[in-house]
Formats: sequence, structure tokens, C-alpha cells
Amino acid sequence: MVRRRLISMFSAIALVLTLFTLLPEGALKAHALDGDGTKDNPYIIMNYDDLQNLLSSSRNDLINLWDGKGRCSNGVYFKLGTDIISQDKQNDYEIDIYTSTPVYIDLAGHTLSRKSDRTMDYELFFILQKSTLTIDDSVGGGKIESDLPINVHSSYLFENNGTLIIKNGTFNNHKCIPQNTARTIAGEGTTIIYDGTFYGHSALSNESIIYNGKFVDGETELYNTKVYGGKFYRIHANNDTCEIYNAEVTQSTNYRLIQGLYTAHSTLYLDSFIYSGATVKLDGNTVSRNDLKEKYYLTGKKLVISTPIATHATIYTPDLVHGGKAEAAQVSGGLGFIMSENCITGWRDLTEGKDMQLGDTFTGGHKYRLGVTIGTQDGYVIGKTPDIFTSIDNAKITSVEKLNDFFCNVLLEIDCPKTTVSTVNVTLTEPVAGAAIDETMISDTTGASVYKSATIGTTNKGTWYHGETAMSAGDKFAVGETYTAHFLIKADQGYEFADSLSVKVNGDTATYVKTEGIYRTYEISYTVASSITTVSTVRINVTKPKAGEIPEDATVFALTGKVPATVRTAWYHGDTQMASGEKFIAGETYTVKLLITHKASYEFSSPLKVFINNERVTSSNNSYSAVAEKSFTVESGQRLVGVANGDGLISADDAIIVARMAAGYGDYASNYDSDVADINQDGKVTADDAIIIARYSANYGDYRSKYTKYI
Repeated sequence: MVRRRLISMFSAIALVLTLFTLLPEGALKAHALDGDGTKDNPYIIMNYDDLQNLLSSSRNDLINLWDGKGRCSNGVYFKLGTDIISQDKQNDYEIDIYTSTPVYIDLAGHTLSRKSDRTMDYELFFILQKSTLTIDDSVGGGKIESDLPINVHSSYLFENNGTLIIKNGTFNNHKCIPQNTARTIAGEGTTIIYDGTFYGHSALSNESIIYNGKFVDGETELYNTKVYGGKFYRIHANNDTCEIYNAEVTQSTNYRLIQGLYTAHSTLYLDSFIYSGATVKLDGNTVSRNDLKEKYYLTGKKLVISTPIATHATIYTPDLVHGGKAEAAQVSGGLGFIMSENCITGWRDLTEGKDMQLGDTFTGGHKYRLGVTIGTQDGYVIGKTPDIFTSIDNAKITSVEKLNDFFCNVLLEIDCPKTTVSTVNVTLTEPVAGAAIDETMISDTTGASVYKSATIGTTNKGTWYHGETAMSAGDKFAVGETYTAHFLIKADQGYEFADSLSVKVNGDTATYVKTEGIYRTYEISYTVASSITTVSTVRINVTKPKAGEIPEDATVFALTGKVPATVRTAWYHGDTQMASGEKFIAGETYTVKLLITHKASYEFSSPLKVFINNERVTSSNNSYSAVAEKSFTVESGQRLVGVANGDGLISADDAIIVARMAAGYGDYASNYDSDVADINQDGKVTADDAIIIARYSANYGDYRSKYTKYI
């Protein structure tokens, strides 16, 4: 007998240990379930007991434990794997949800059913304070059938209310047909309905929202609720905080259409619930909201309330470039939102952690946050959170928050790319026989700095070597000897070097040596000539300005195979020097001003003849340098396709105009040339053209080479 008892005890212990292997870390679990409770791998529920045991308040510590470990910090996900028909006859066997972790249940085309004929339960689901339950049906055909309602609990503090979110499915309360003795959805918590089919009496309160759905029979009772869409058998609005923007209501003959509360001071008429911008039809005939006061007691009628819903918009702002200015955002290409250039805009430099003012400059390599508040056009309201897009390169919309029925706030994070430097031009004094060394080196390229190779951090210094020996101050160059200048370059803040970087010293290509951290080492060698060559003529090549293009540097034409001089280029529009990246405008006149400097072993004759594009120009010079200039007028006969506003350059302004043309906004289509707006040349102006123009203006990919065309 003793031995049998020992065997039995060991067997029981083994059984208990086996059960523990089925449990998640730190908690008990009723059954071994497929899945791990995450969004991509939800728990598969095969019976009512699993669902009730895992979610009810007696086990809510299980969910909170998962939440605390971060395993399901975004929610715990369940999915029905079969039809679940509860056969229990127990009291208090409803599904209680009392946890700060969001709970998601996917019906997945299956039925969840529980009857209460032999129990004293009052609800199927009981969503307590702080808890959120989301019910969806990813497959279609899923149902919840019960004579018990979903009860959304509330407390006096709004932030503690329970929340029910229904995305789809069919909800059938048997007791509500036709006796209306119970409710499909009840309680004082918040309910958000995106879609679904509902049979029976539903009571929504506490700033609940209905976006869509079919309410087939029974009464839909509203307290502090907004309706943006749906078909209703009967609506009972219980106070003047209810708002109806879109609805189709078909009323039976023995009930009033919409019932308000009578107060000591006034009667809440039907029109008080309907947005002033709505179109109202009663049995197919358009009526005013005021007319409904007279028809308040009409029965057996069909009422259709229609308010335009603002659904989407596109945010434009100049693409972020190093040195660019923070400007106000613009909204265009949407439905129901104001086509505005004066959005409420706020910029923040996330890299430095500071707010910006409009007009502040961007730094390449930094990340920025753009906050934009946009509003609706007259007569439009915002239903569910709208879809917001951006034409801004390197931008990601991080949040869209509906502030109220007429405004939403959009946050974007935008990376400001570094400006790529593909060529670095360095100027130094080349060695001349008998002259002492001059270690001064200057970078002629914005975004690149040059340093002495021996001492990193000493600005504008190079160092000379004679063979392997570093030269000292006062050493002189000798005829016929070869000398090498070593120097470092680095990209300034907001800039980066191209992989195939070209470094030129006085116009000649330097030799790459190595990279040390952020510095690149280069060298260039010179052999000291025995005599000085006099240069009497310098020929300069200048690329003629074209509308929509940026200026290019001039180059010296080498007649003898070796370039005798260097040239520094500056473009002016009137008396103002053009900024980096500024483009030529058709019909405008521009002047290129040149500073020409001879190289070592050369000197200029007096006077020096200077030719620009084979045309001699007026110049002045001494033996060392010369200055010359020439003016060009940009041809206005050709129009750059994509320049909708006719200013000669493609910008975000053109993208906005074309977006409005494509949307048929106002008289834009008649006021602007469709041939110029149709940048992809497909014969019509569409949103695709606006996107191409936005990317063209931002120099995105190969858009400029692909879409540059004149007509």
C-alpha cells in the first residue's frame, strides 16, 4: 500500500511539472495554445474556456505581466480558430477585461456565441476602467451571437474609461429582436465603430464615434456621440452634445425619427444634432435643417444626412538642403482641406534638440521635425483620422492626430542630406627658383577645408617636401629640383565627399594618398623651371546660362597642353551675386565675373588679351592677375516643361500649381498652360506630373536628366 501511494504521488508531481512547461514566463495558462500573442502570431483560440480564462479579471495579471516584460507592449492578440459555442451554465462566466494592455480579438470568419438562459450574467464582455478591447474580422463572415451585451464600463474620470473598438463583424443580440429587452452594446464607456452589422439596441456614450456600419433593427441610442456615417433603423439622440454629419435613417411608423430631451428651457429639435454644412433629404426631397423642427414628429420616413468628409491631403515644403531656409508648409492635392500656403508650421532640429524659427537655416546630416496644423474647407469635416501624404524627399510622417472635426495636426521627421562635394579646388603658390617656400593653401570650394598635413587642425596650411625631407620656413626652391606639397582636406559640417572625389591644385589633379578618420591626404609635385614664360592671351570657356539651370564655373583653355592660369568664377544677377544653387530665369540678364591668375613660371603681358567663348572682352591686369567679365541674356523663347508659373525654374510652387490643376481646383486649369504642366508628356495633367515636378525641384535621383525638356 505504501509503495502504491508513493507511485501515485510521484505521478501527480510529474503531471504538475508537465503542465508548468506549457505556461508563459511568470504566469499560469489554462491550455497550450498555438501562437505567442503577438500581432504577427496571435494566440489561436479553440474554446470559450481559453478565452474566458486568459482575459477575465482573475487572470488579468497574466496580460499585465506580458506588458511589463515588453513582450506584448503593443497589445495581446487573439484569433478564433473555429466557431466557439459556449455550453456553460455558470454564473459570473463573462469575459472580463481589466488591463492596461490593449486586447485584440480577430473573429477570422468564425462565430463566438454564448447564451445566458441558465445564468445570472449581465454581459458577454465586460470592459472595465482603463481597458481597451478591439474586435475585428479579417476574413469576413465573423459573428458574435449572444443575448448578453458588450458592456463598456466607465468611471467619473474620463481617462479611466473602458474603450471598445469595433472594426468589422456581425453583432447579434437575440433578446433585442424584437422585444428590445437588452442591448448589443451597453454601458457608459467609449465605443468607436469603424464598420460592422448590428442587430438590436445599442447605447453609445462618453464621446463615442460611429464612422460606418449597418444598424439593422432596434434603436441606436446616442449620448455625447458623433456619427460620421452608417445606416440606421432608428436613432435616439439624448442630448445636444450629439453630432450627426452623415447618416441614413429609416424609421418605422410607430417611432419618432429622432427624439430629443425636453428641458425646462427648450426642446432639443432634430436640427440641433445635424452639422450646419450638411445636405438633408427627407424621403428623397431636400429640406433645410430648420424645416425639421416642423417635421420633428414625422414617422415612417427615410432621412439622409450628407456632410462632405475631408479625407486626404498632401503637404509640400521646399526639400531640405544644407543652408536652406525653414519655411512655412503648404497643403494641396487633397480632398476637403484648405489649399493653403499659410499652415501653422513649426520646425525643430532633433539633432541639436532645439526649436527653430522660420528663416533659420538647415544643416546637412541633421534630422528635423516638422509640425503642421491643417484645417478643412467650408462645409467639410474630418471623420476618422485622414490620410496625409508628403512630397518632401527624405521625409516620413510619424503621426496624424485629429484635433477636432475641423483641424488635424501632422508630424513629419525629415532628414536633411549632406551636400555632396565632387570636386575640390585648392590654390597654392607654386615653387619658383630662388623664392622661399610659402605654405599658404586655400580651398576655393564651399564645403571643403584644407589643412597642413603635419599638424591636423591648423587651418589653411600645407607643407612642402624635397624628396623625403620636410622643408622649413625660409628654405628656397632651386632650379630643376622637384618639390611635393602634402595636404589634408575634410568636408565641412553639412557636406560630404563623393566616392570619386576629384581634387585639383591650381587646376592640376592632385594624387590621393590615404584617409585618416575624417581627413583625406593628397599630394602634388612640381619641378622648378629655369625661366619665366610670358602669357599674352588667355582663352576662357563659359557655359551659357540656360533657364532653370544653375551656373557653372568657367575653365581656362590650354593652347600648349599646359594650363598657364587659373580662373575663379562669380555670377551676378544685376548687382547681386547669385547664391549657391540659384537658377537662371528666362529673359533675365546675368554677368559672369572672372579673376584670372597666372601659375608659377608664367607671367602676364600688359595688356593681356582675354577671350570668353572666342570673343575678346575688356579686361585689366597686372603681371600677376587679370579681371574680366561678360553678360548673357537667358533666352525666353524656350519654356522649360514643368515651370507652371513661368518664372523660368522648377520649384515646389510649380508642383502645387500642377496638383491643383490635376484636382480641378478653382480656375487653375484655365489660368495655366497644360503643355508646360504635363512634364511626363502623356497628354494630360495628373497628380503624377505634380510628384515628378516636386522631385525634379529637389534634384531627386535622375529626374533632372530624365525630364528636362524645352518647348
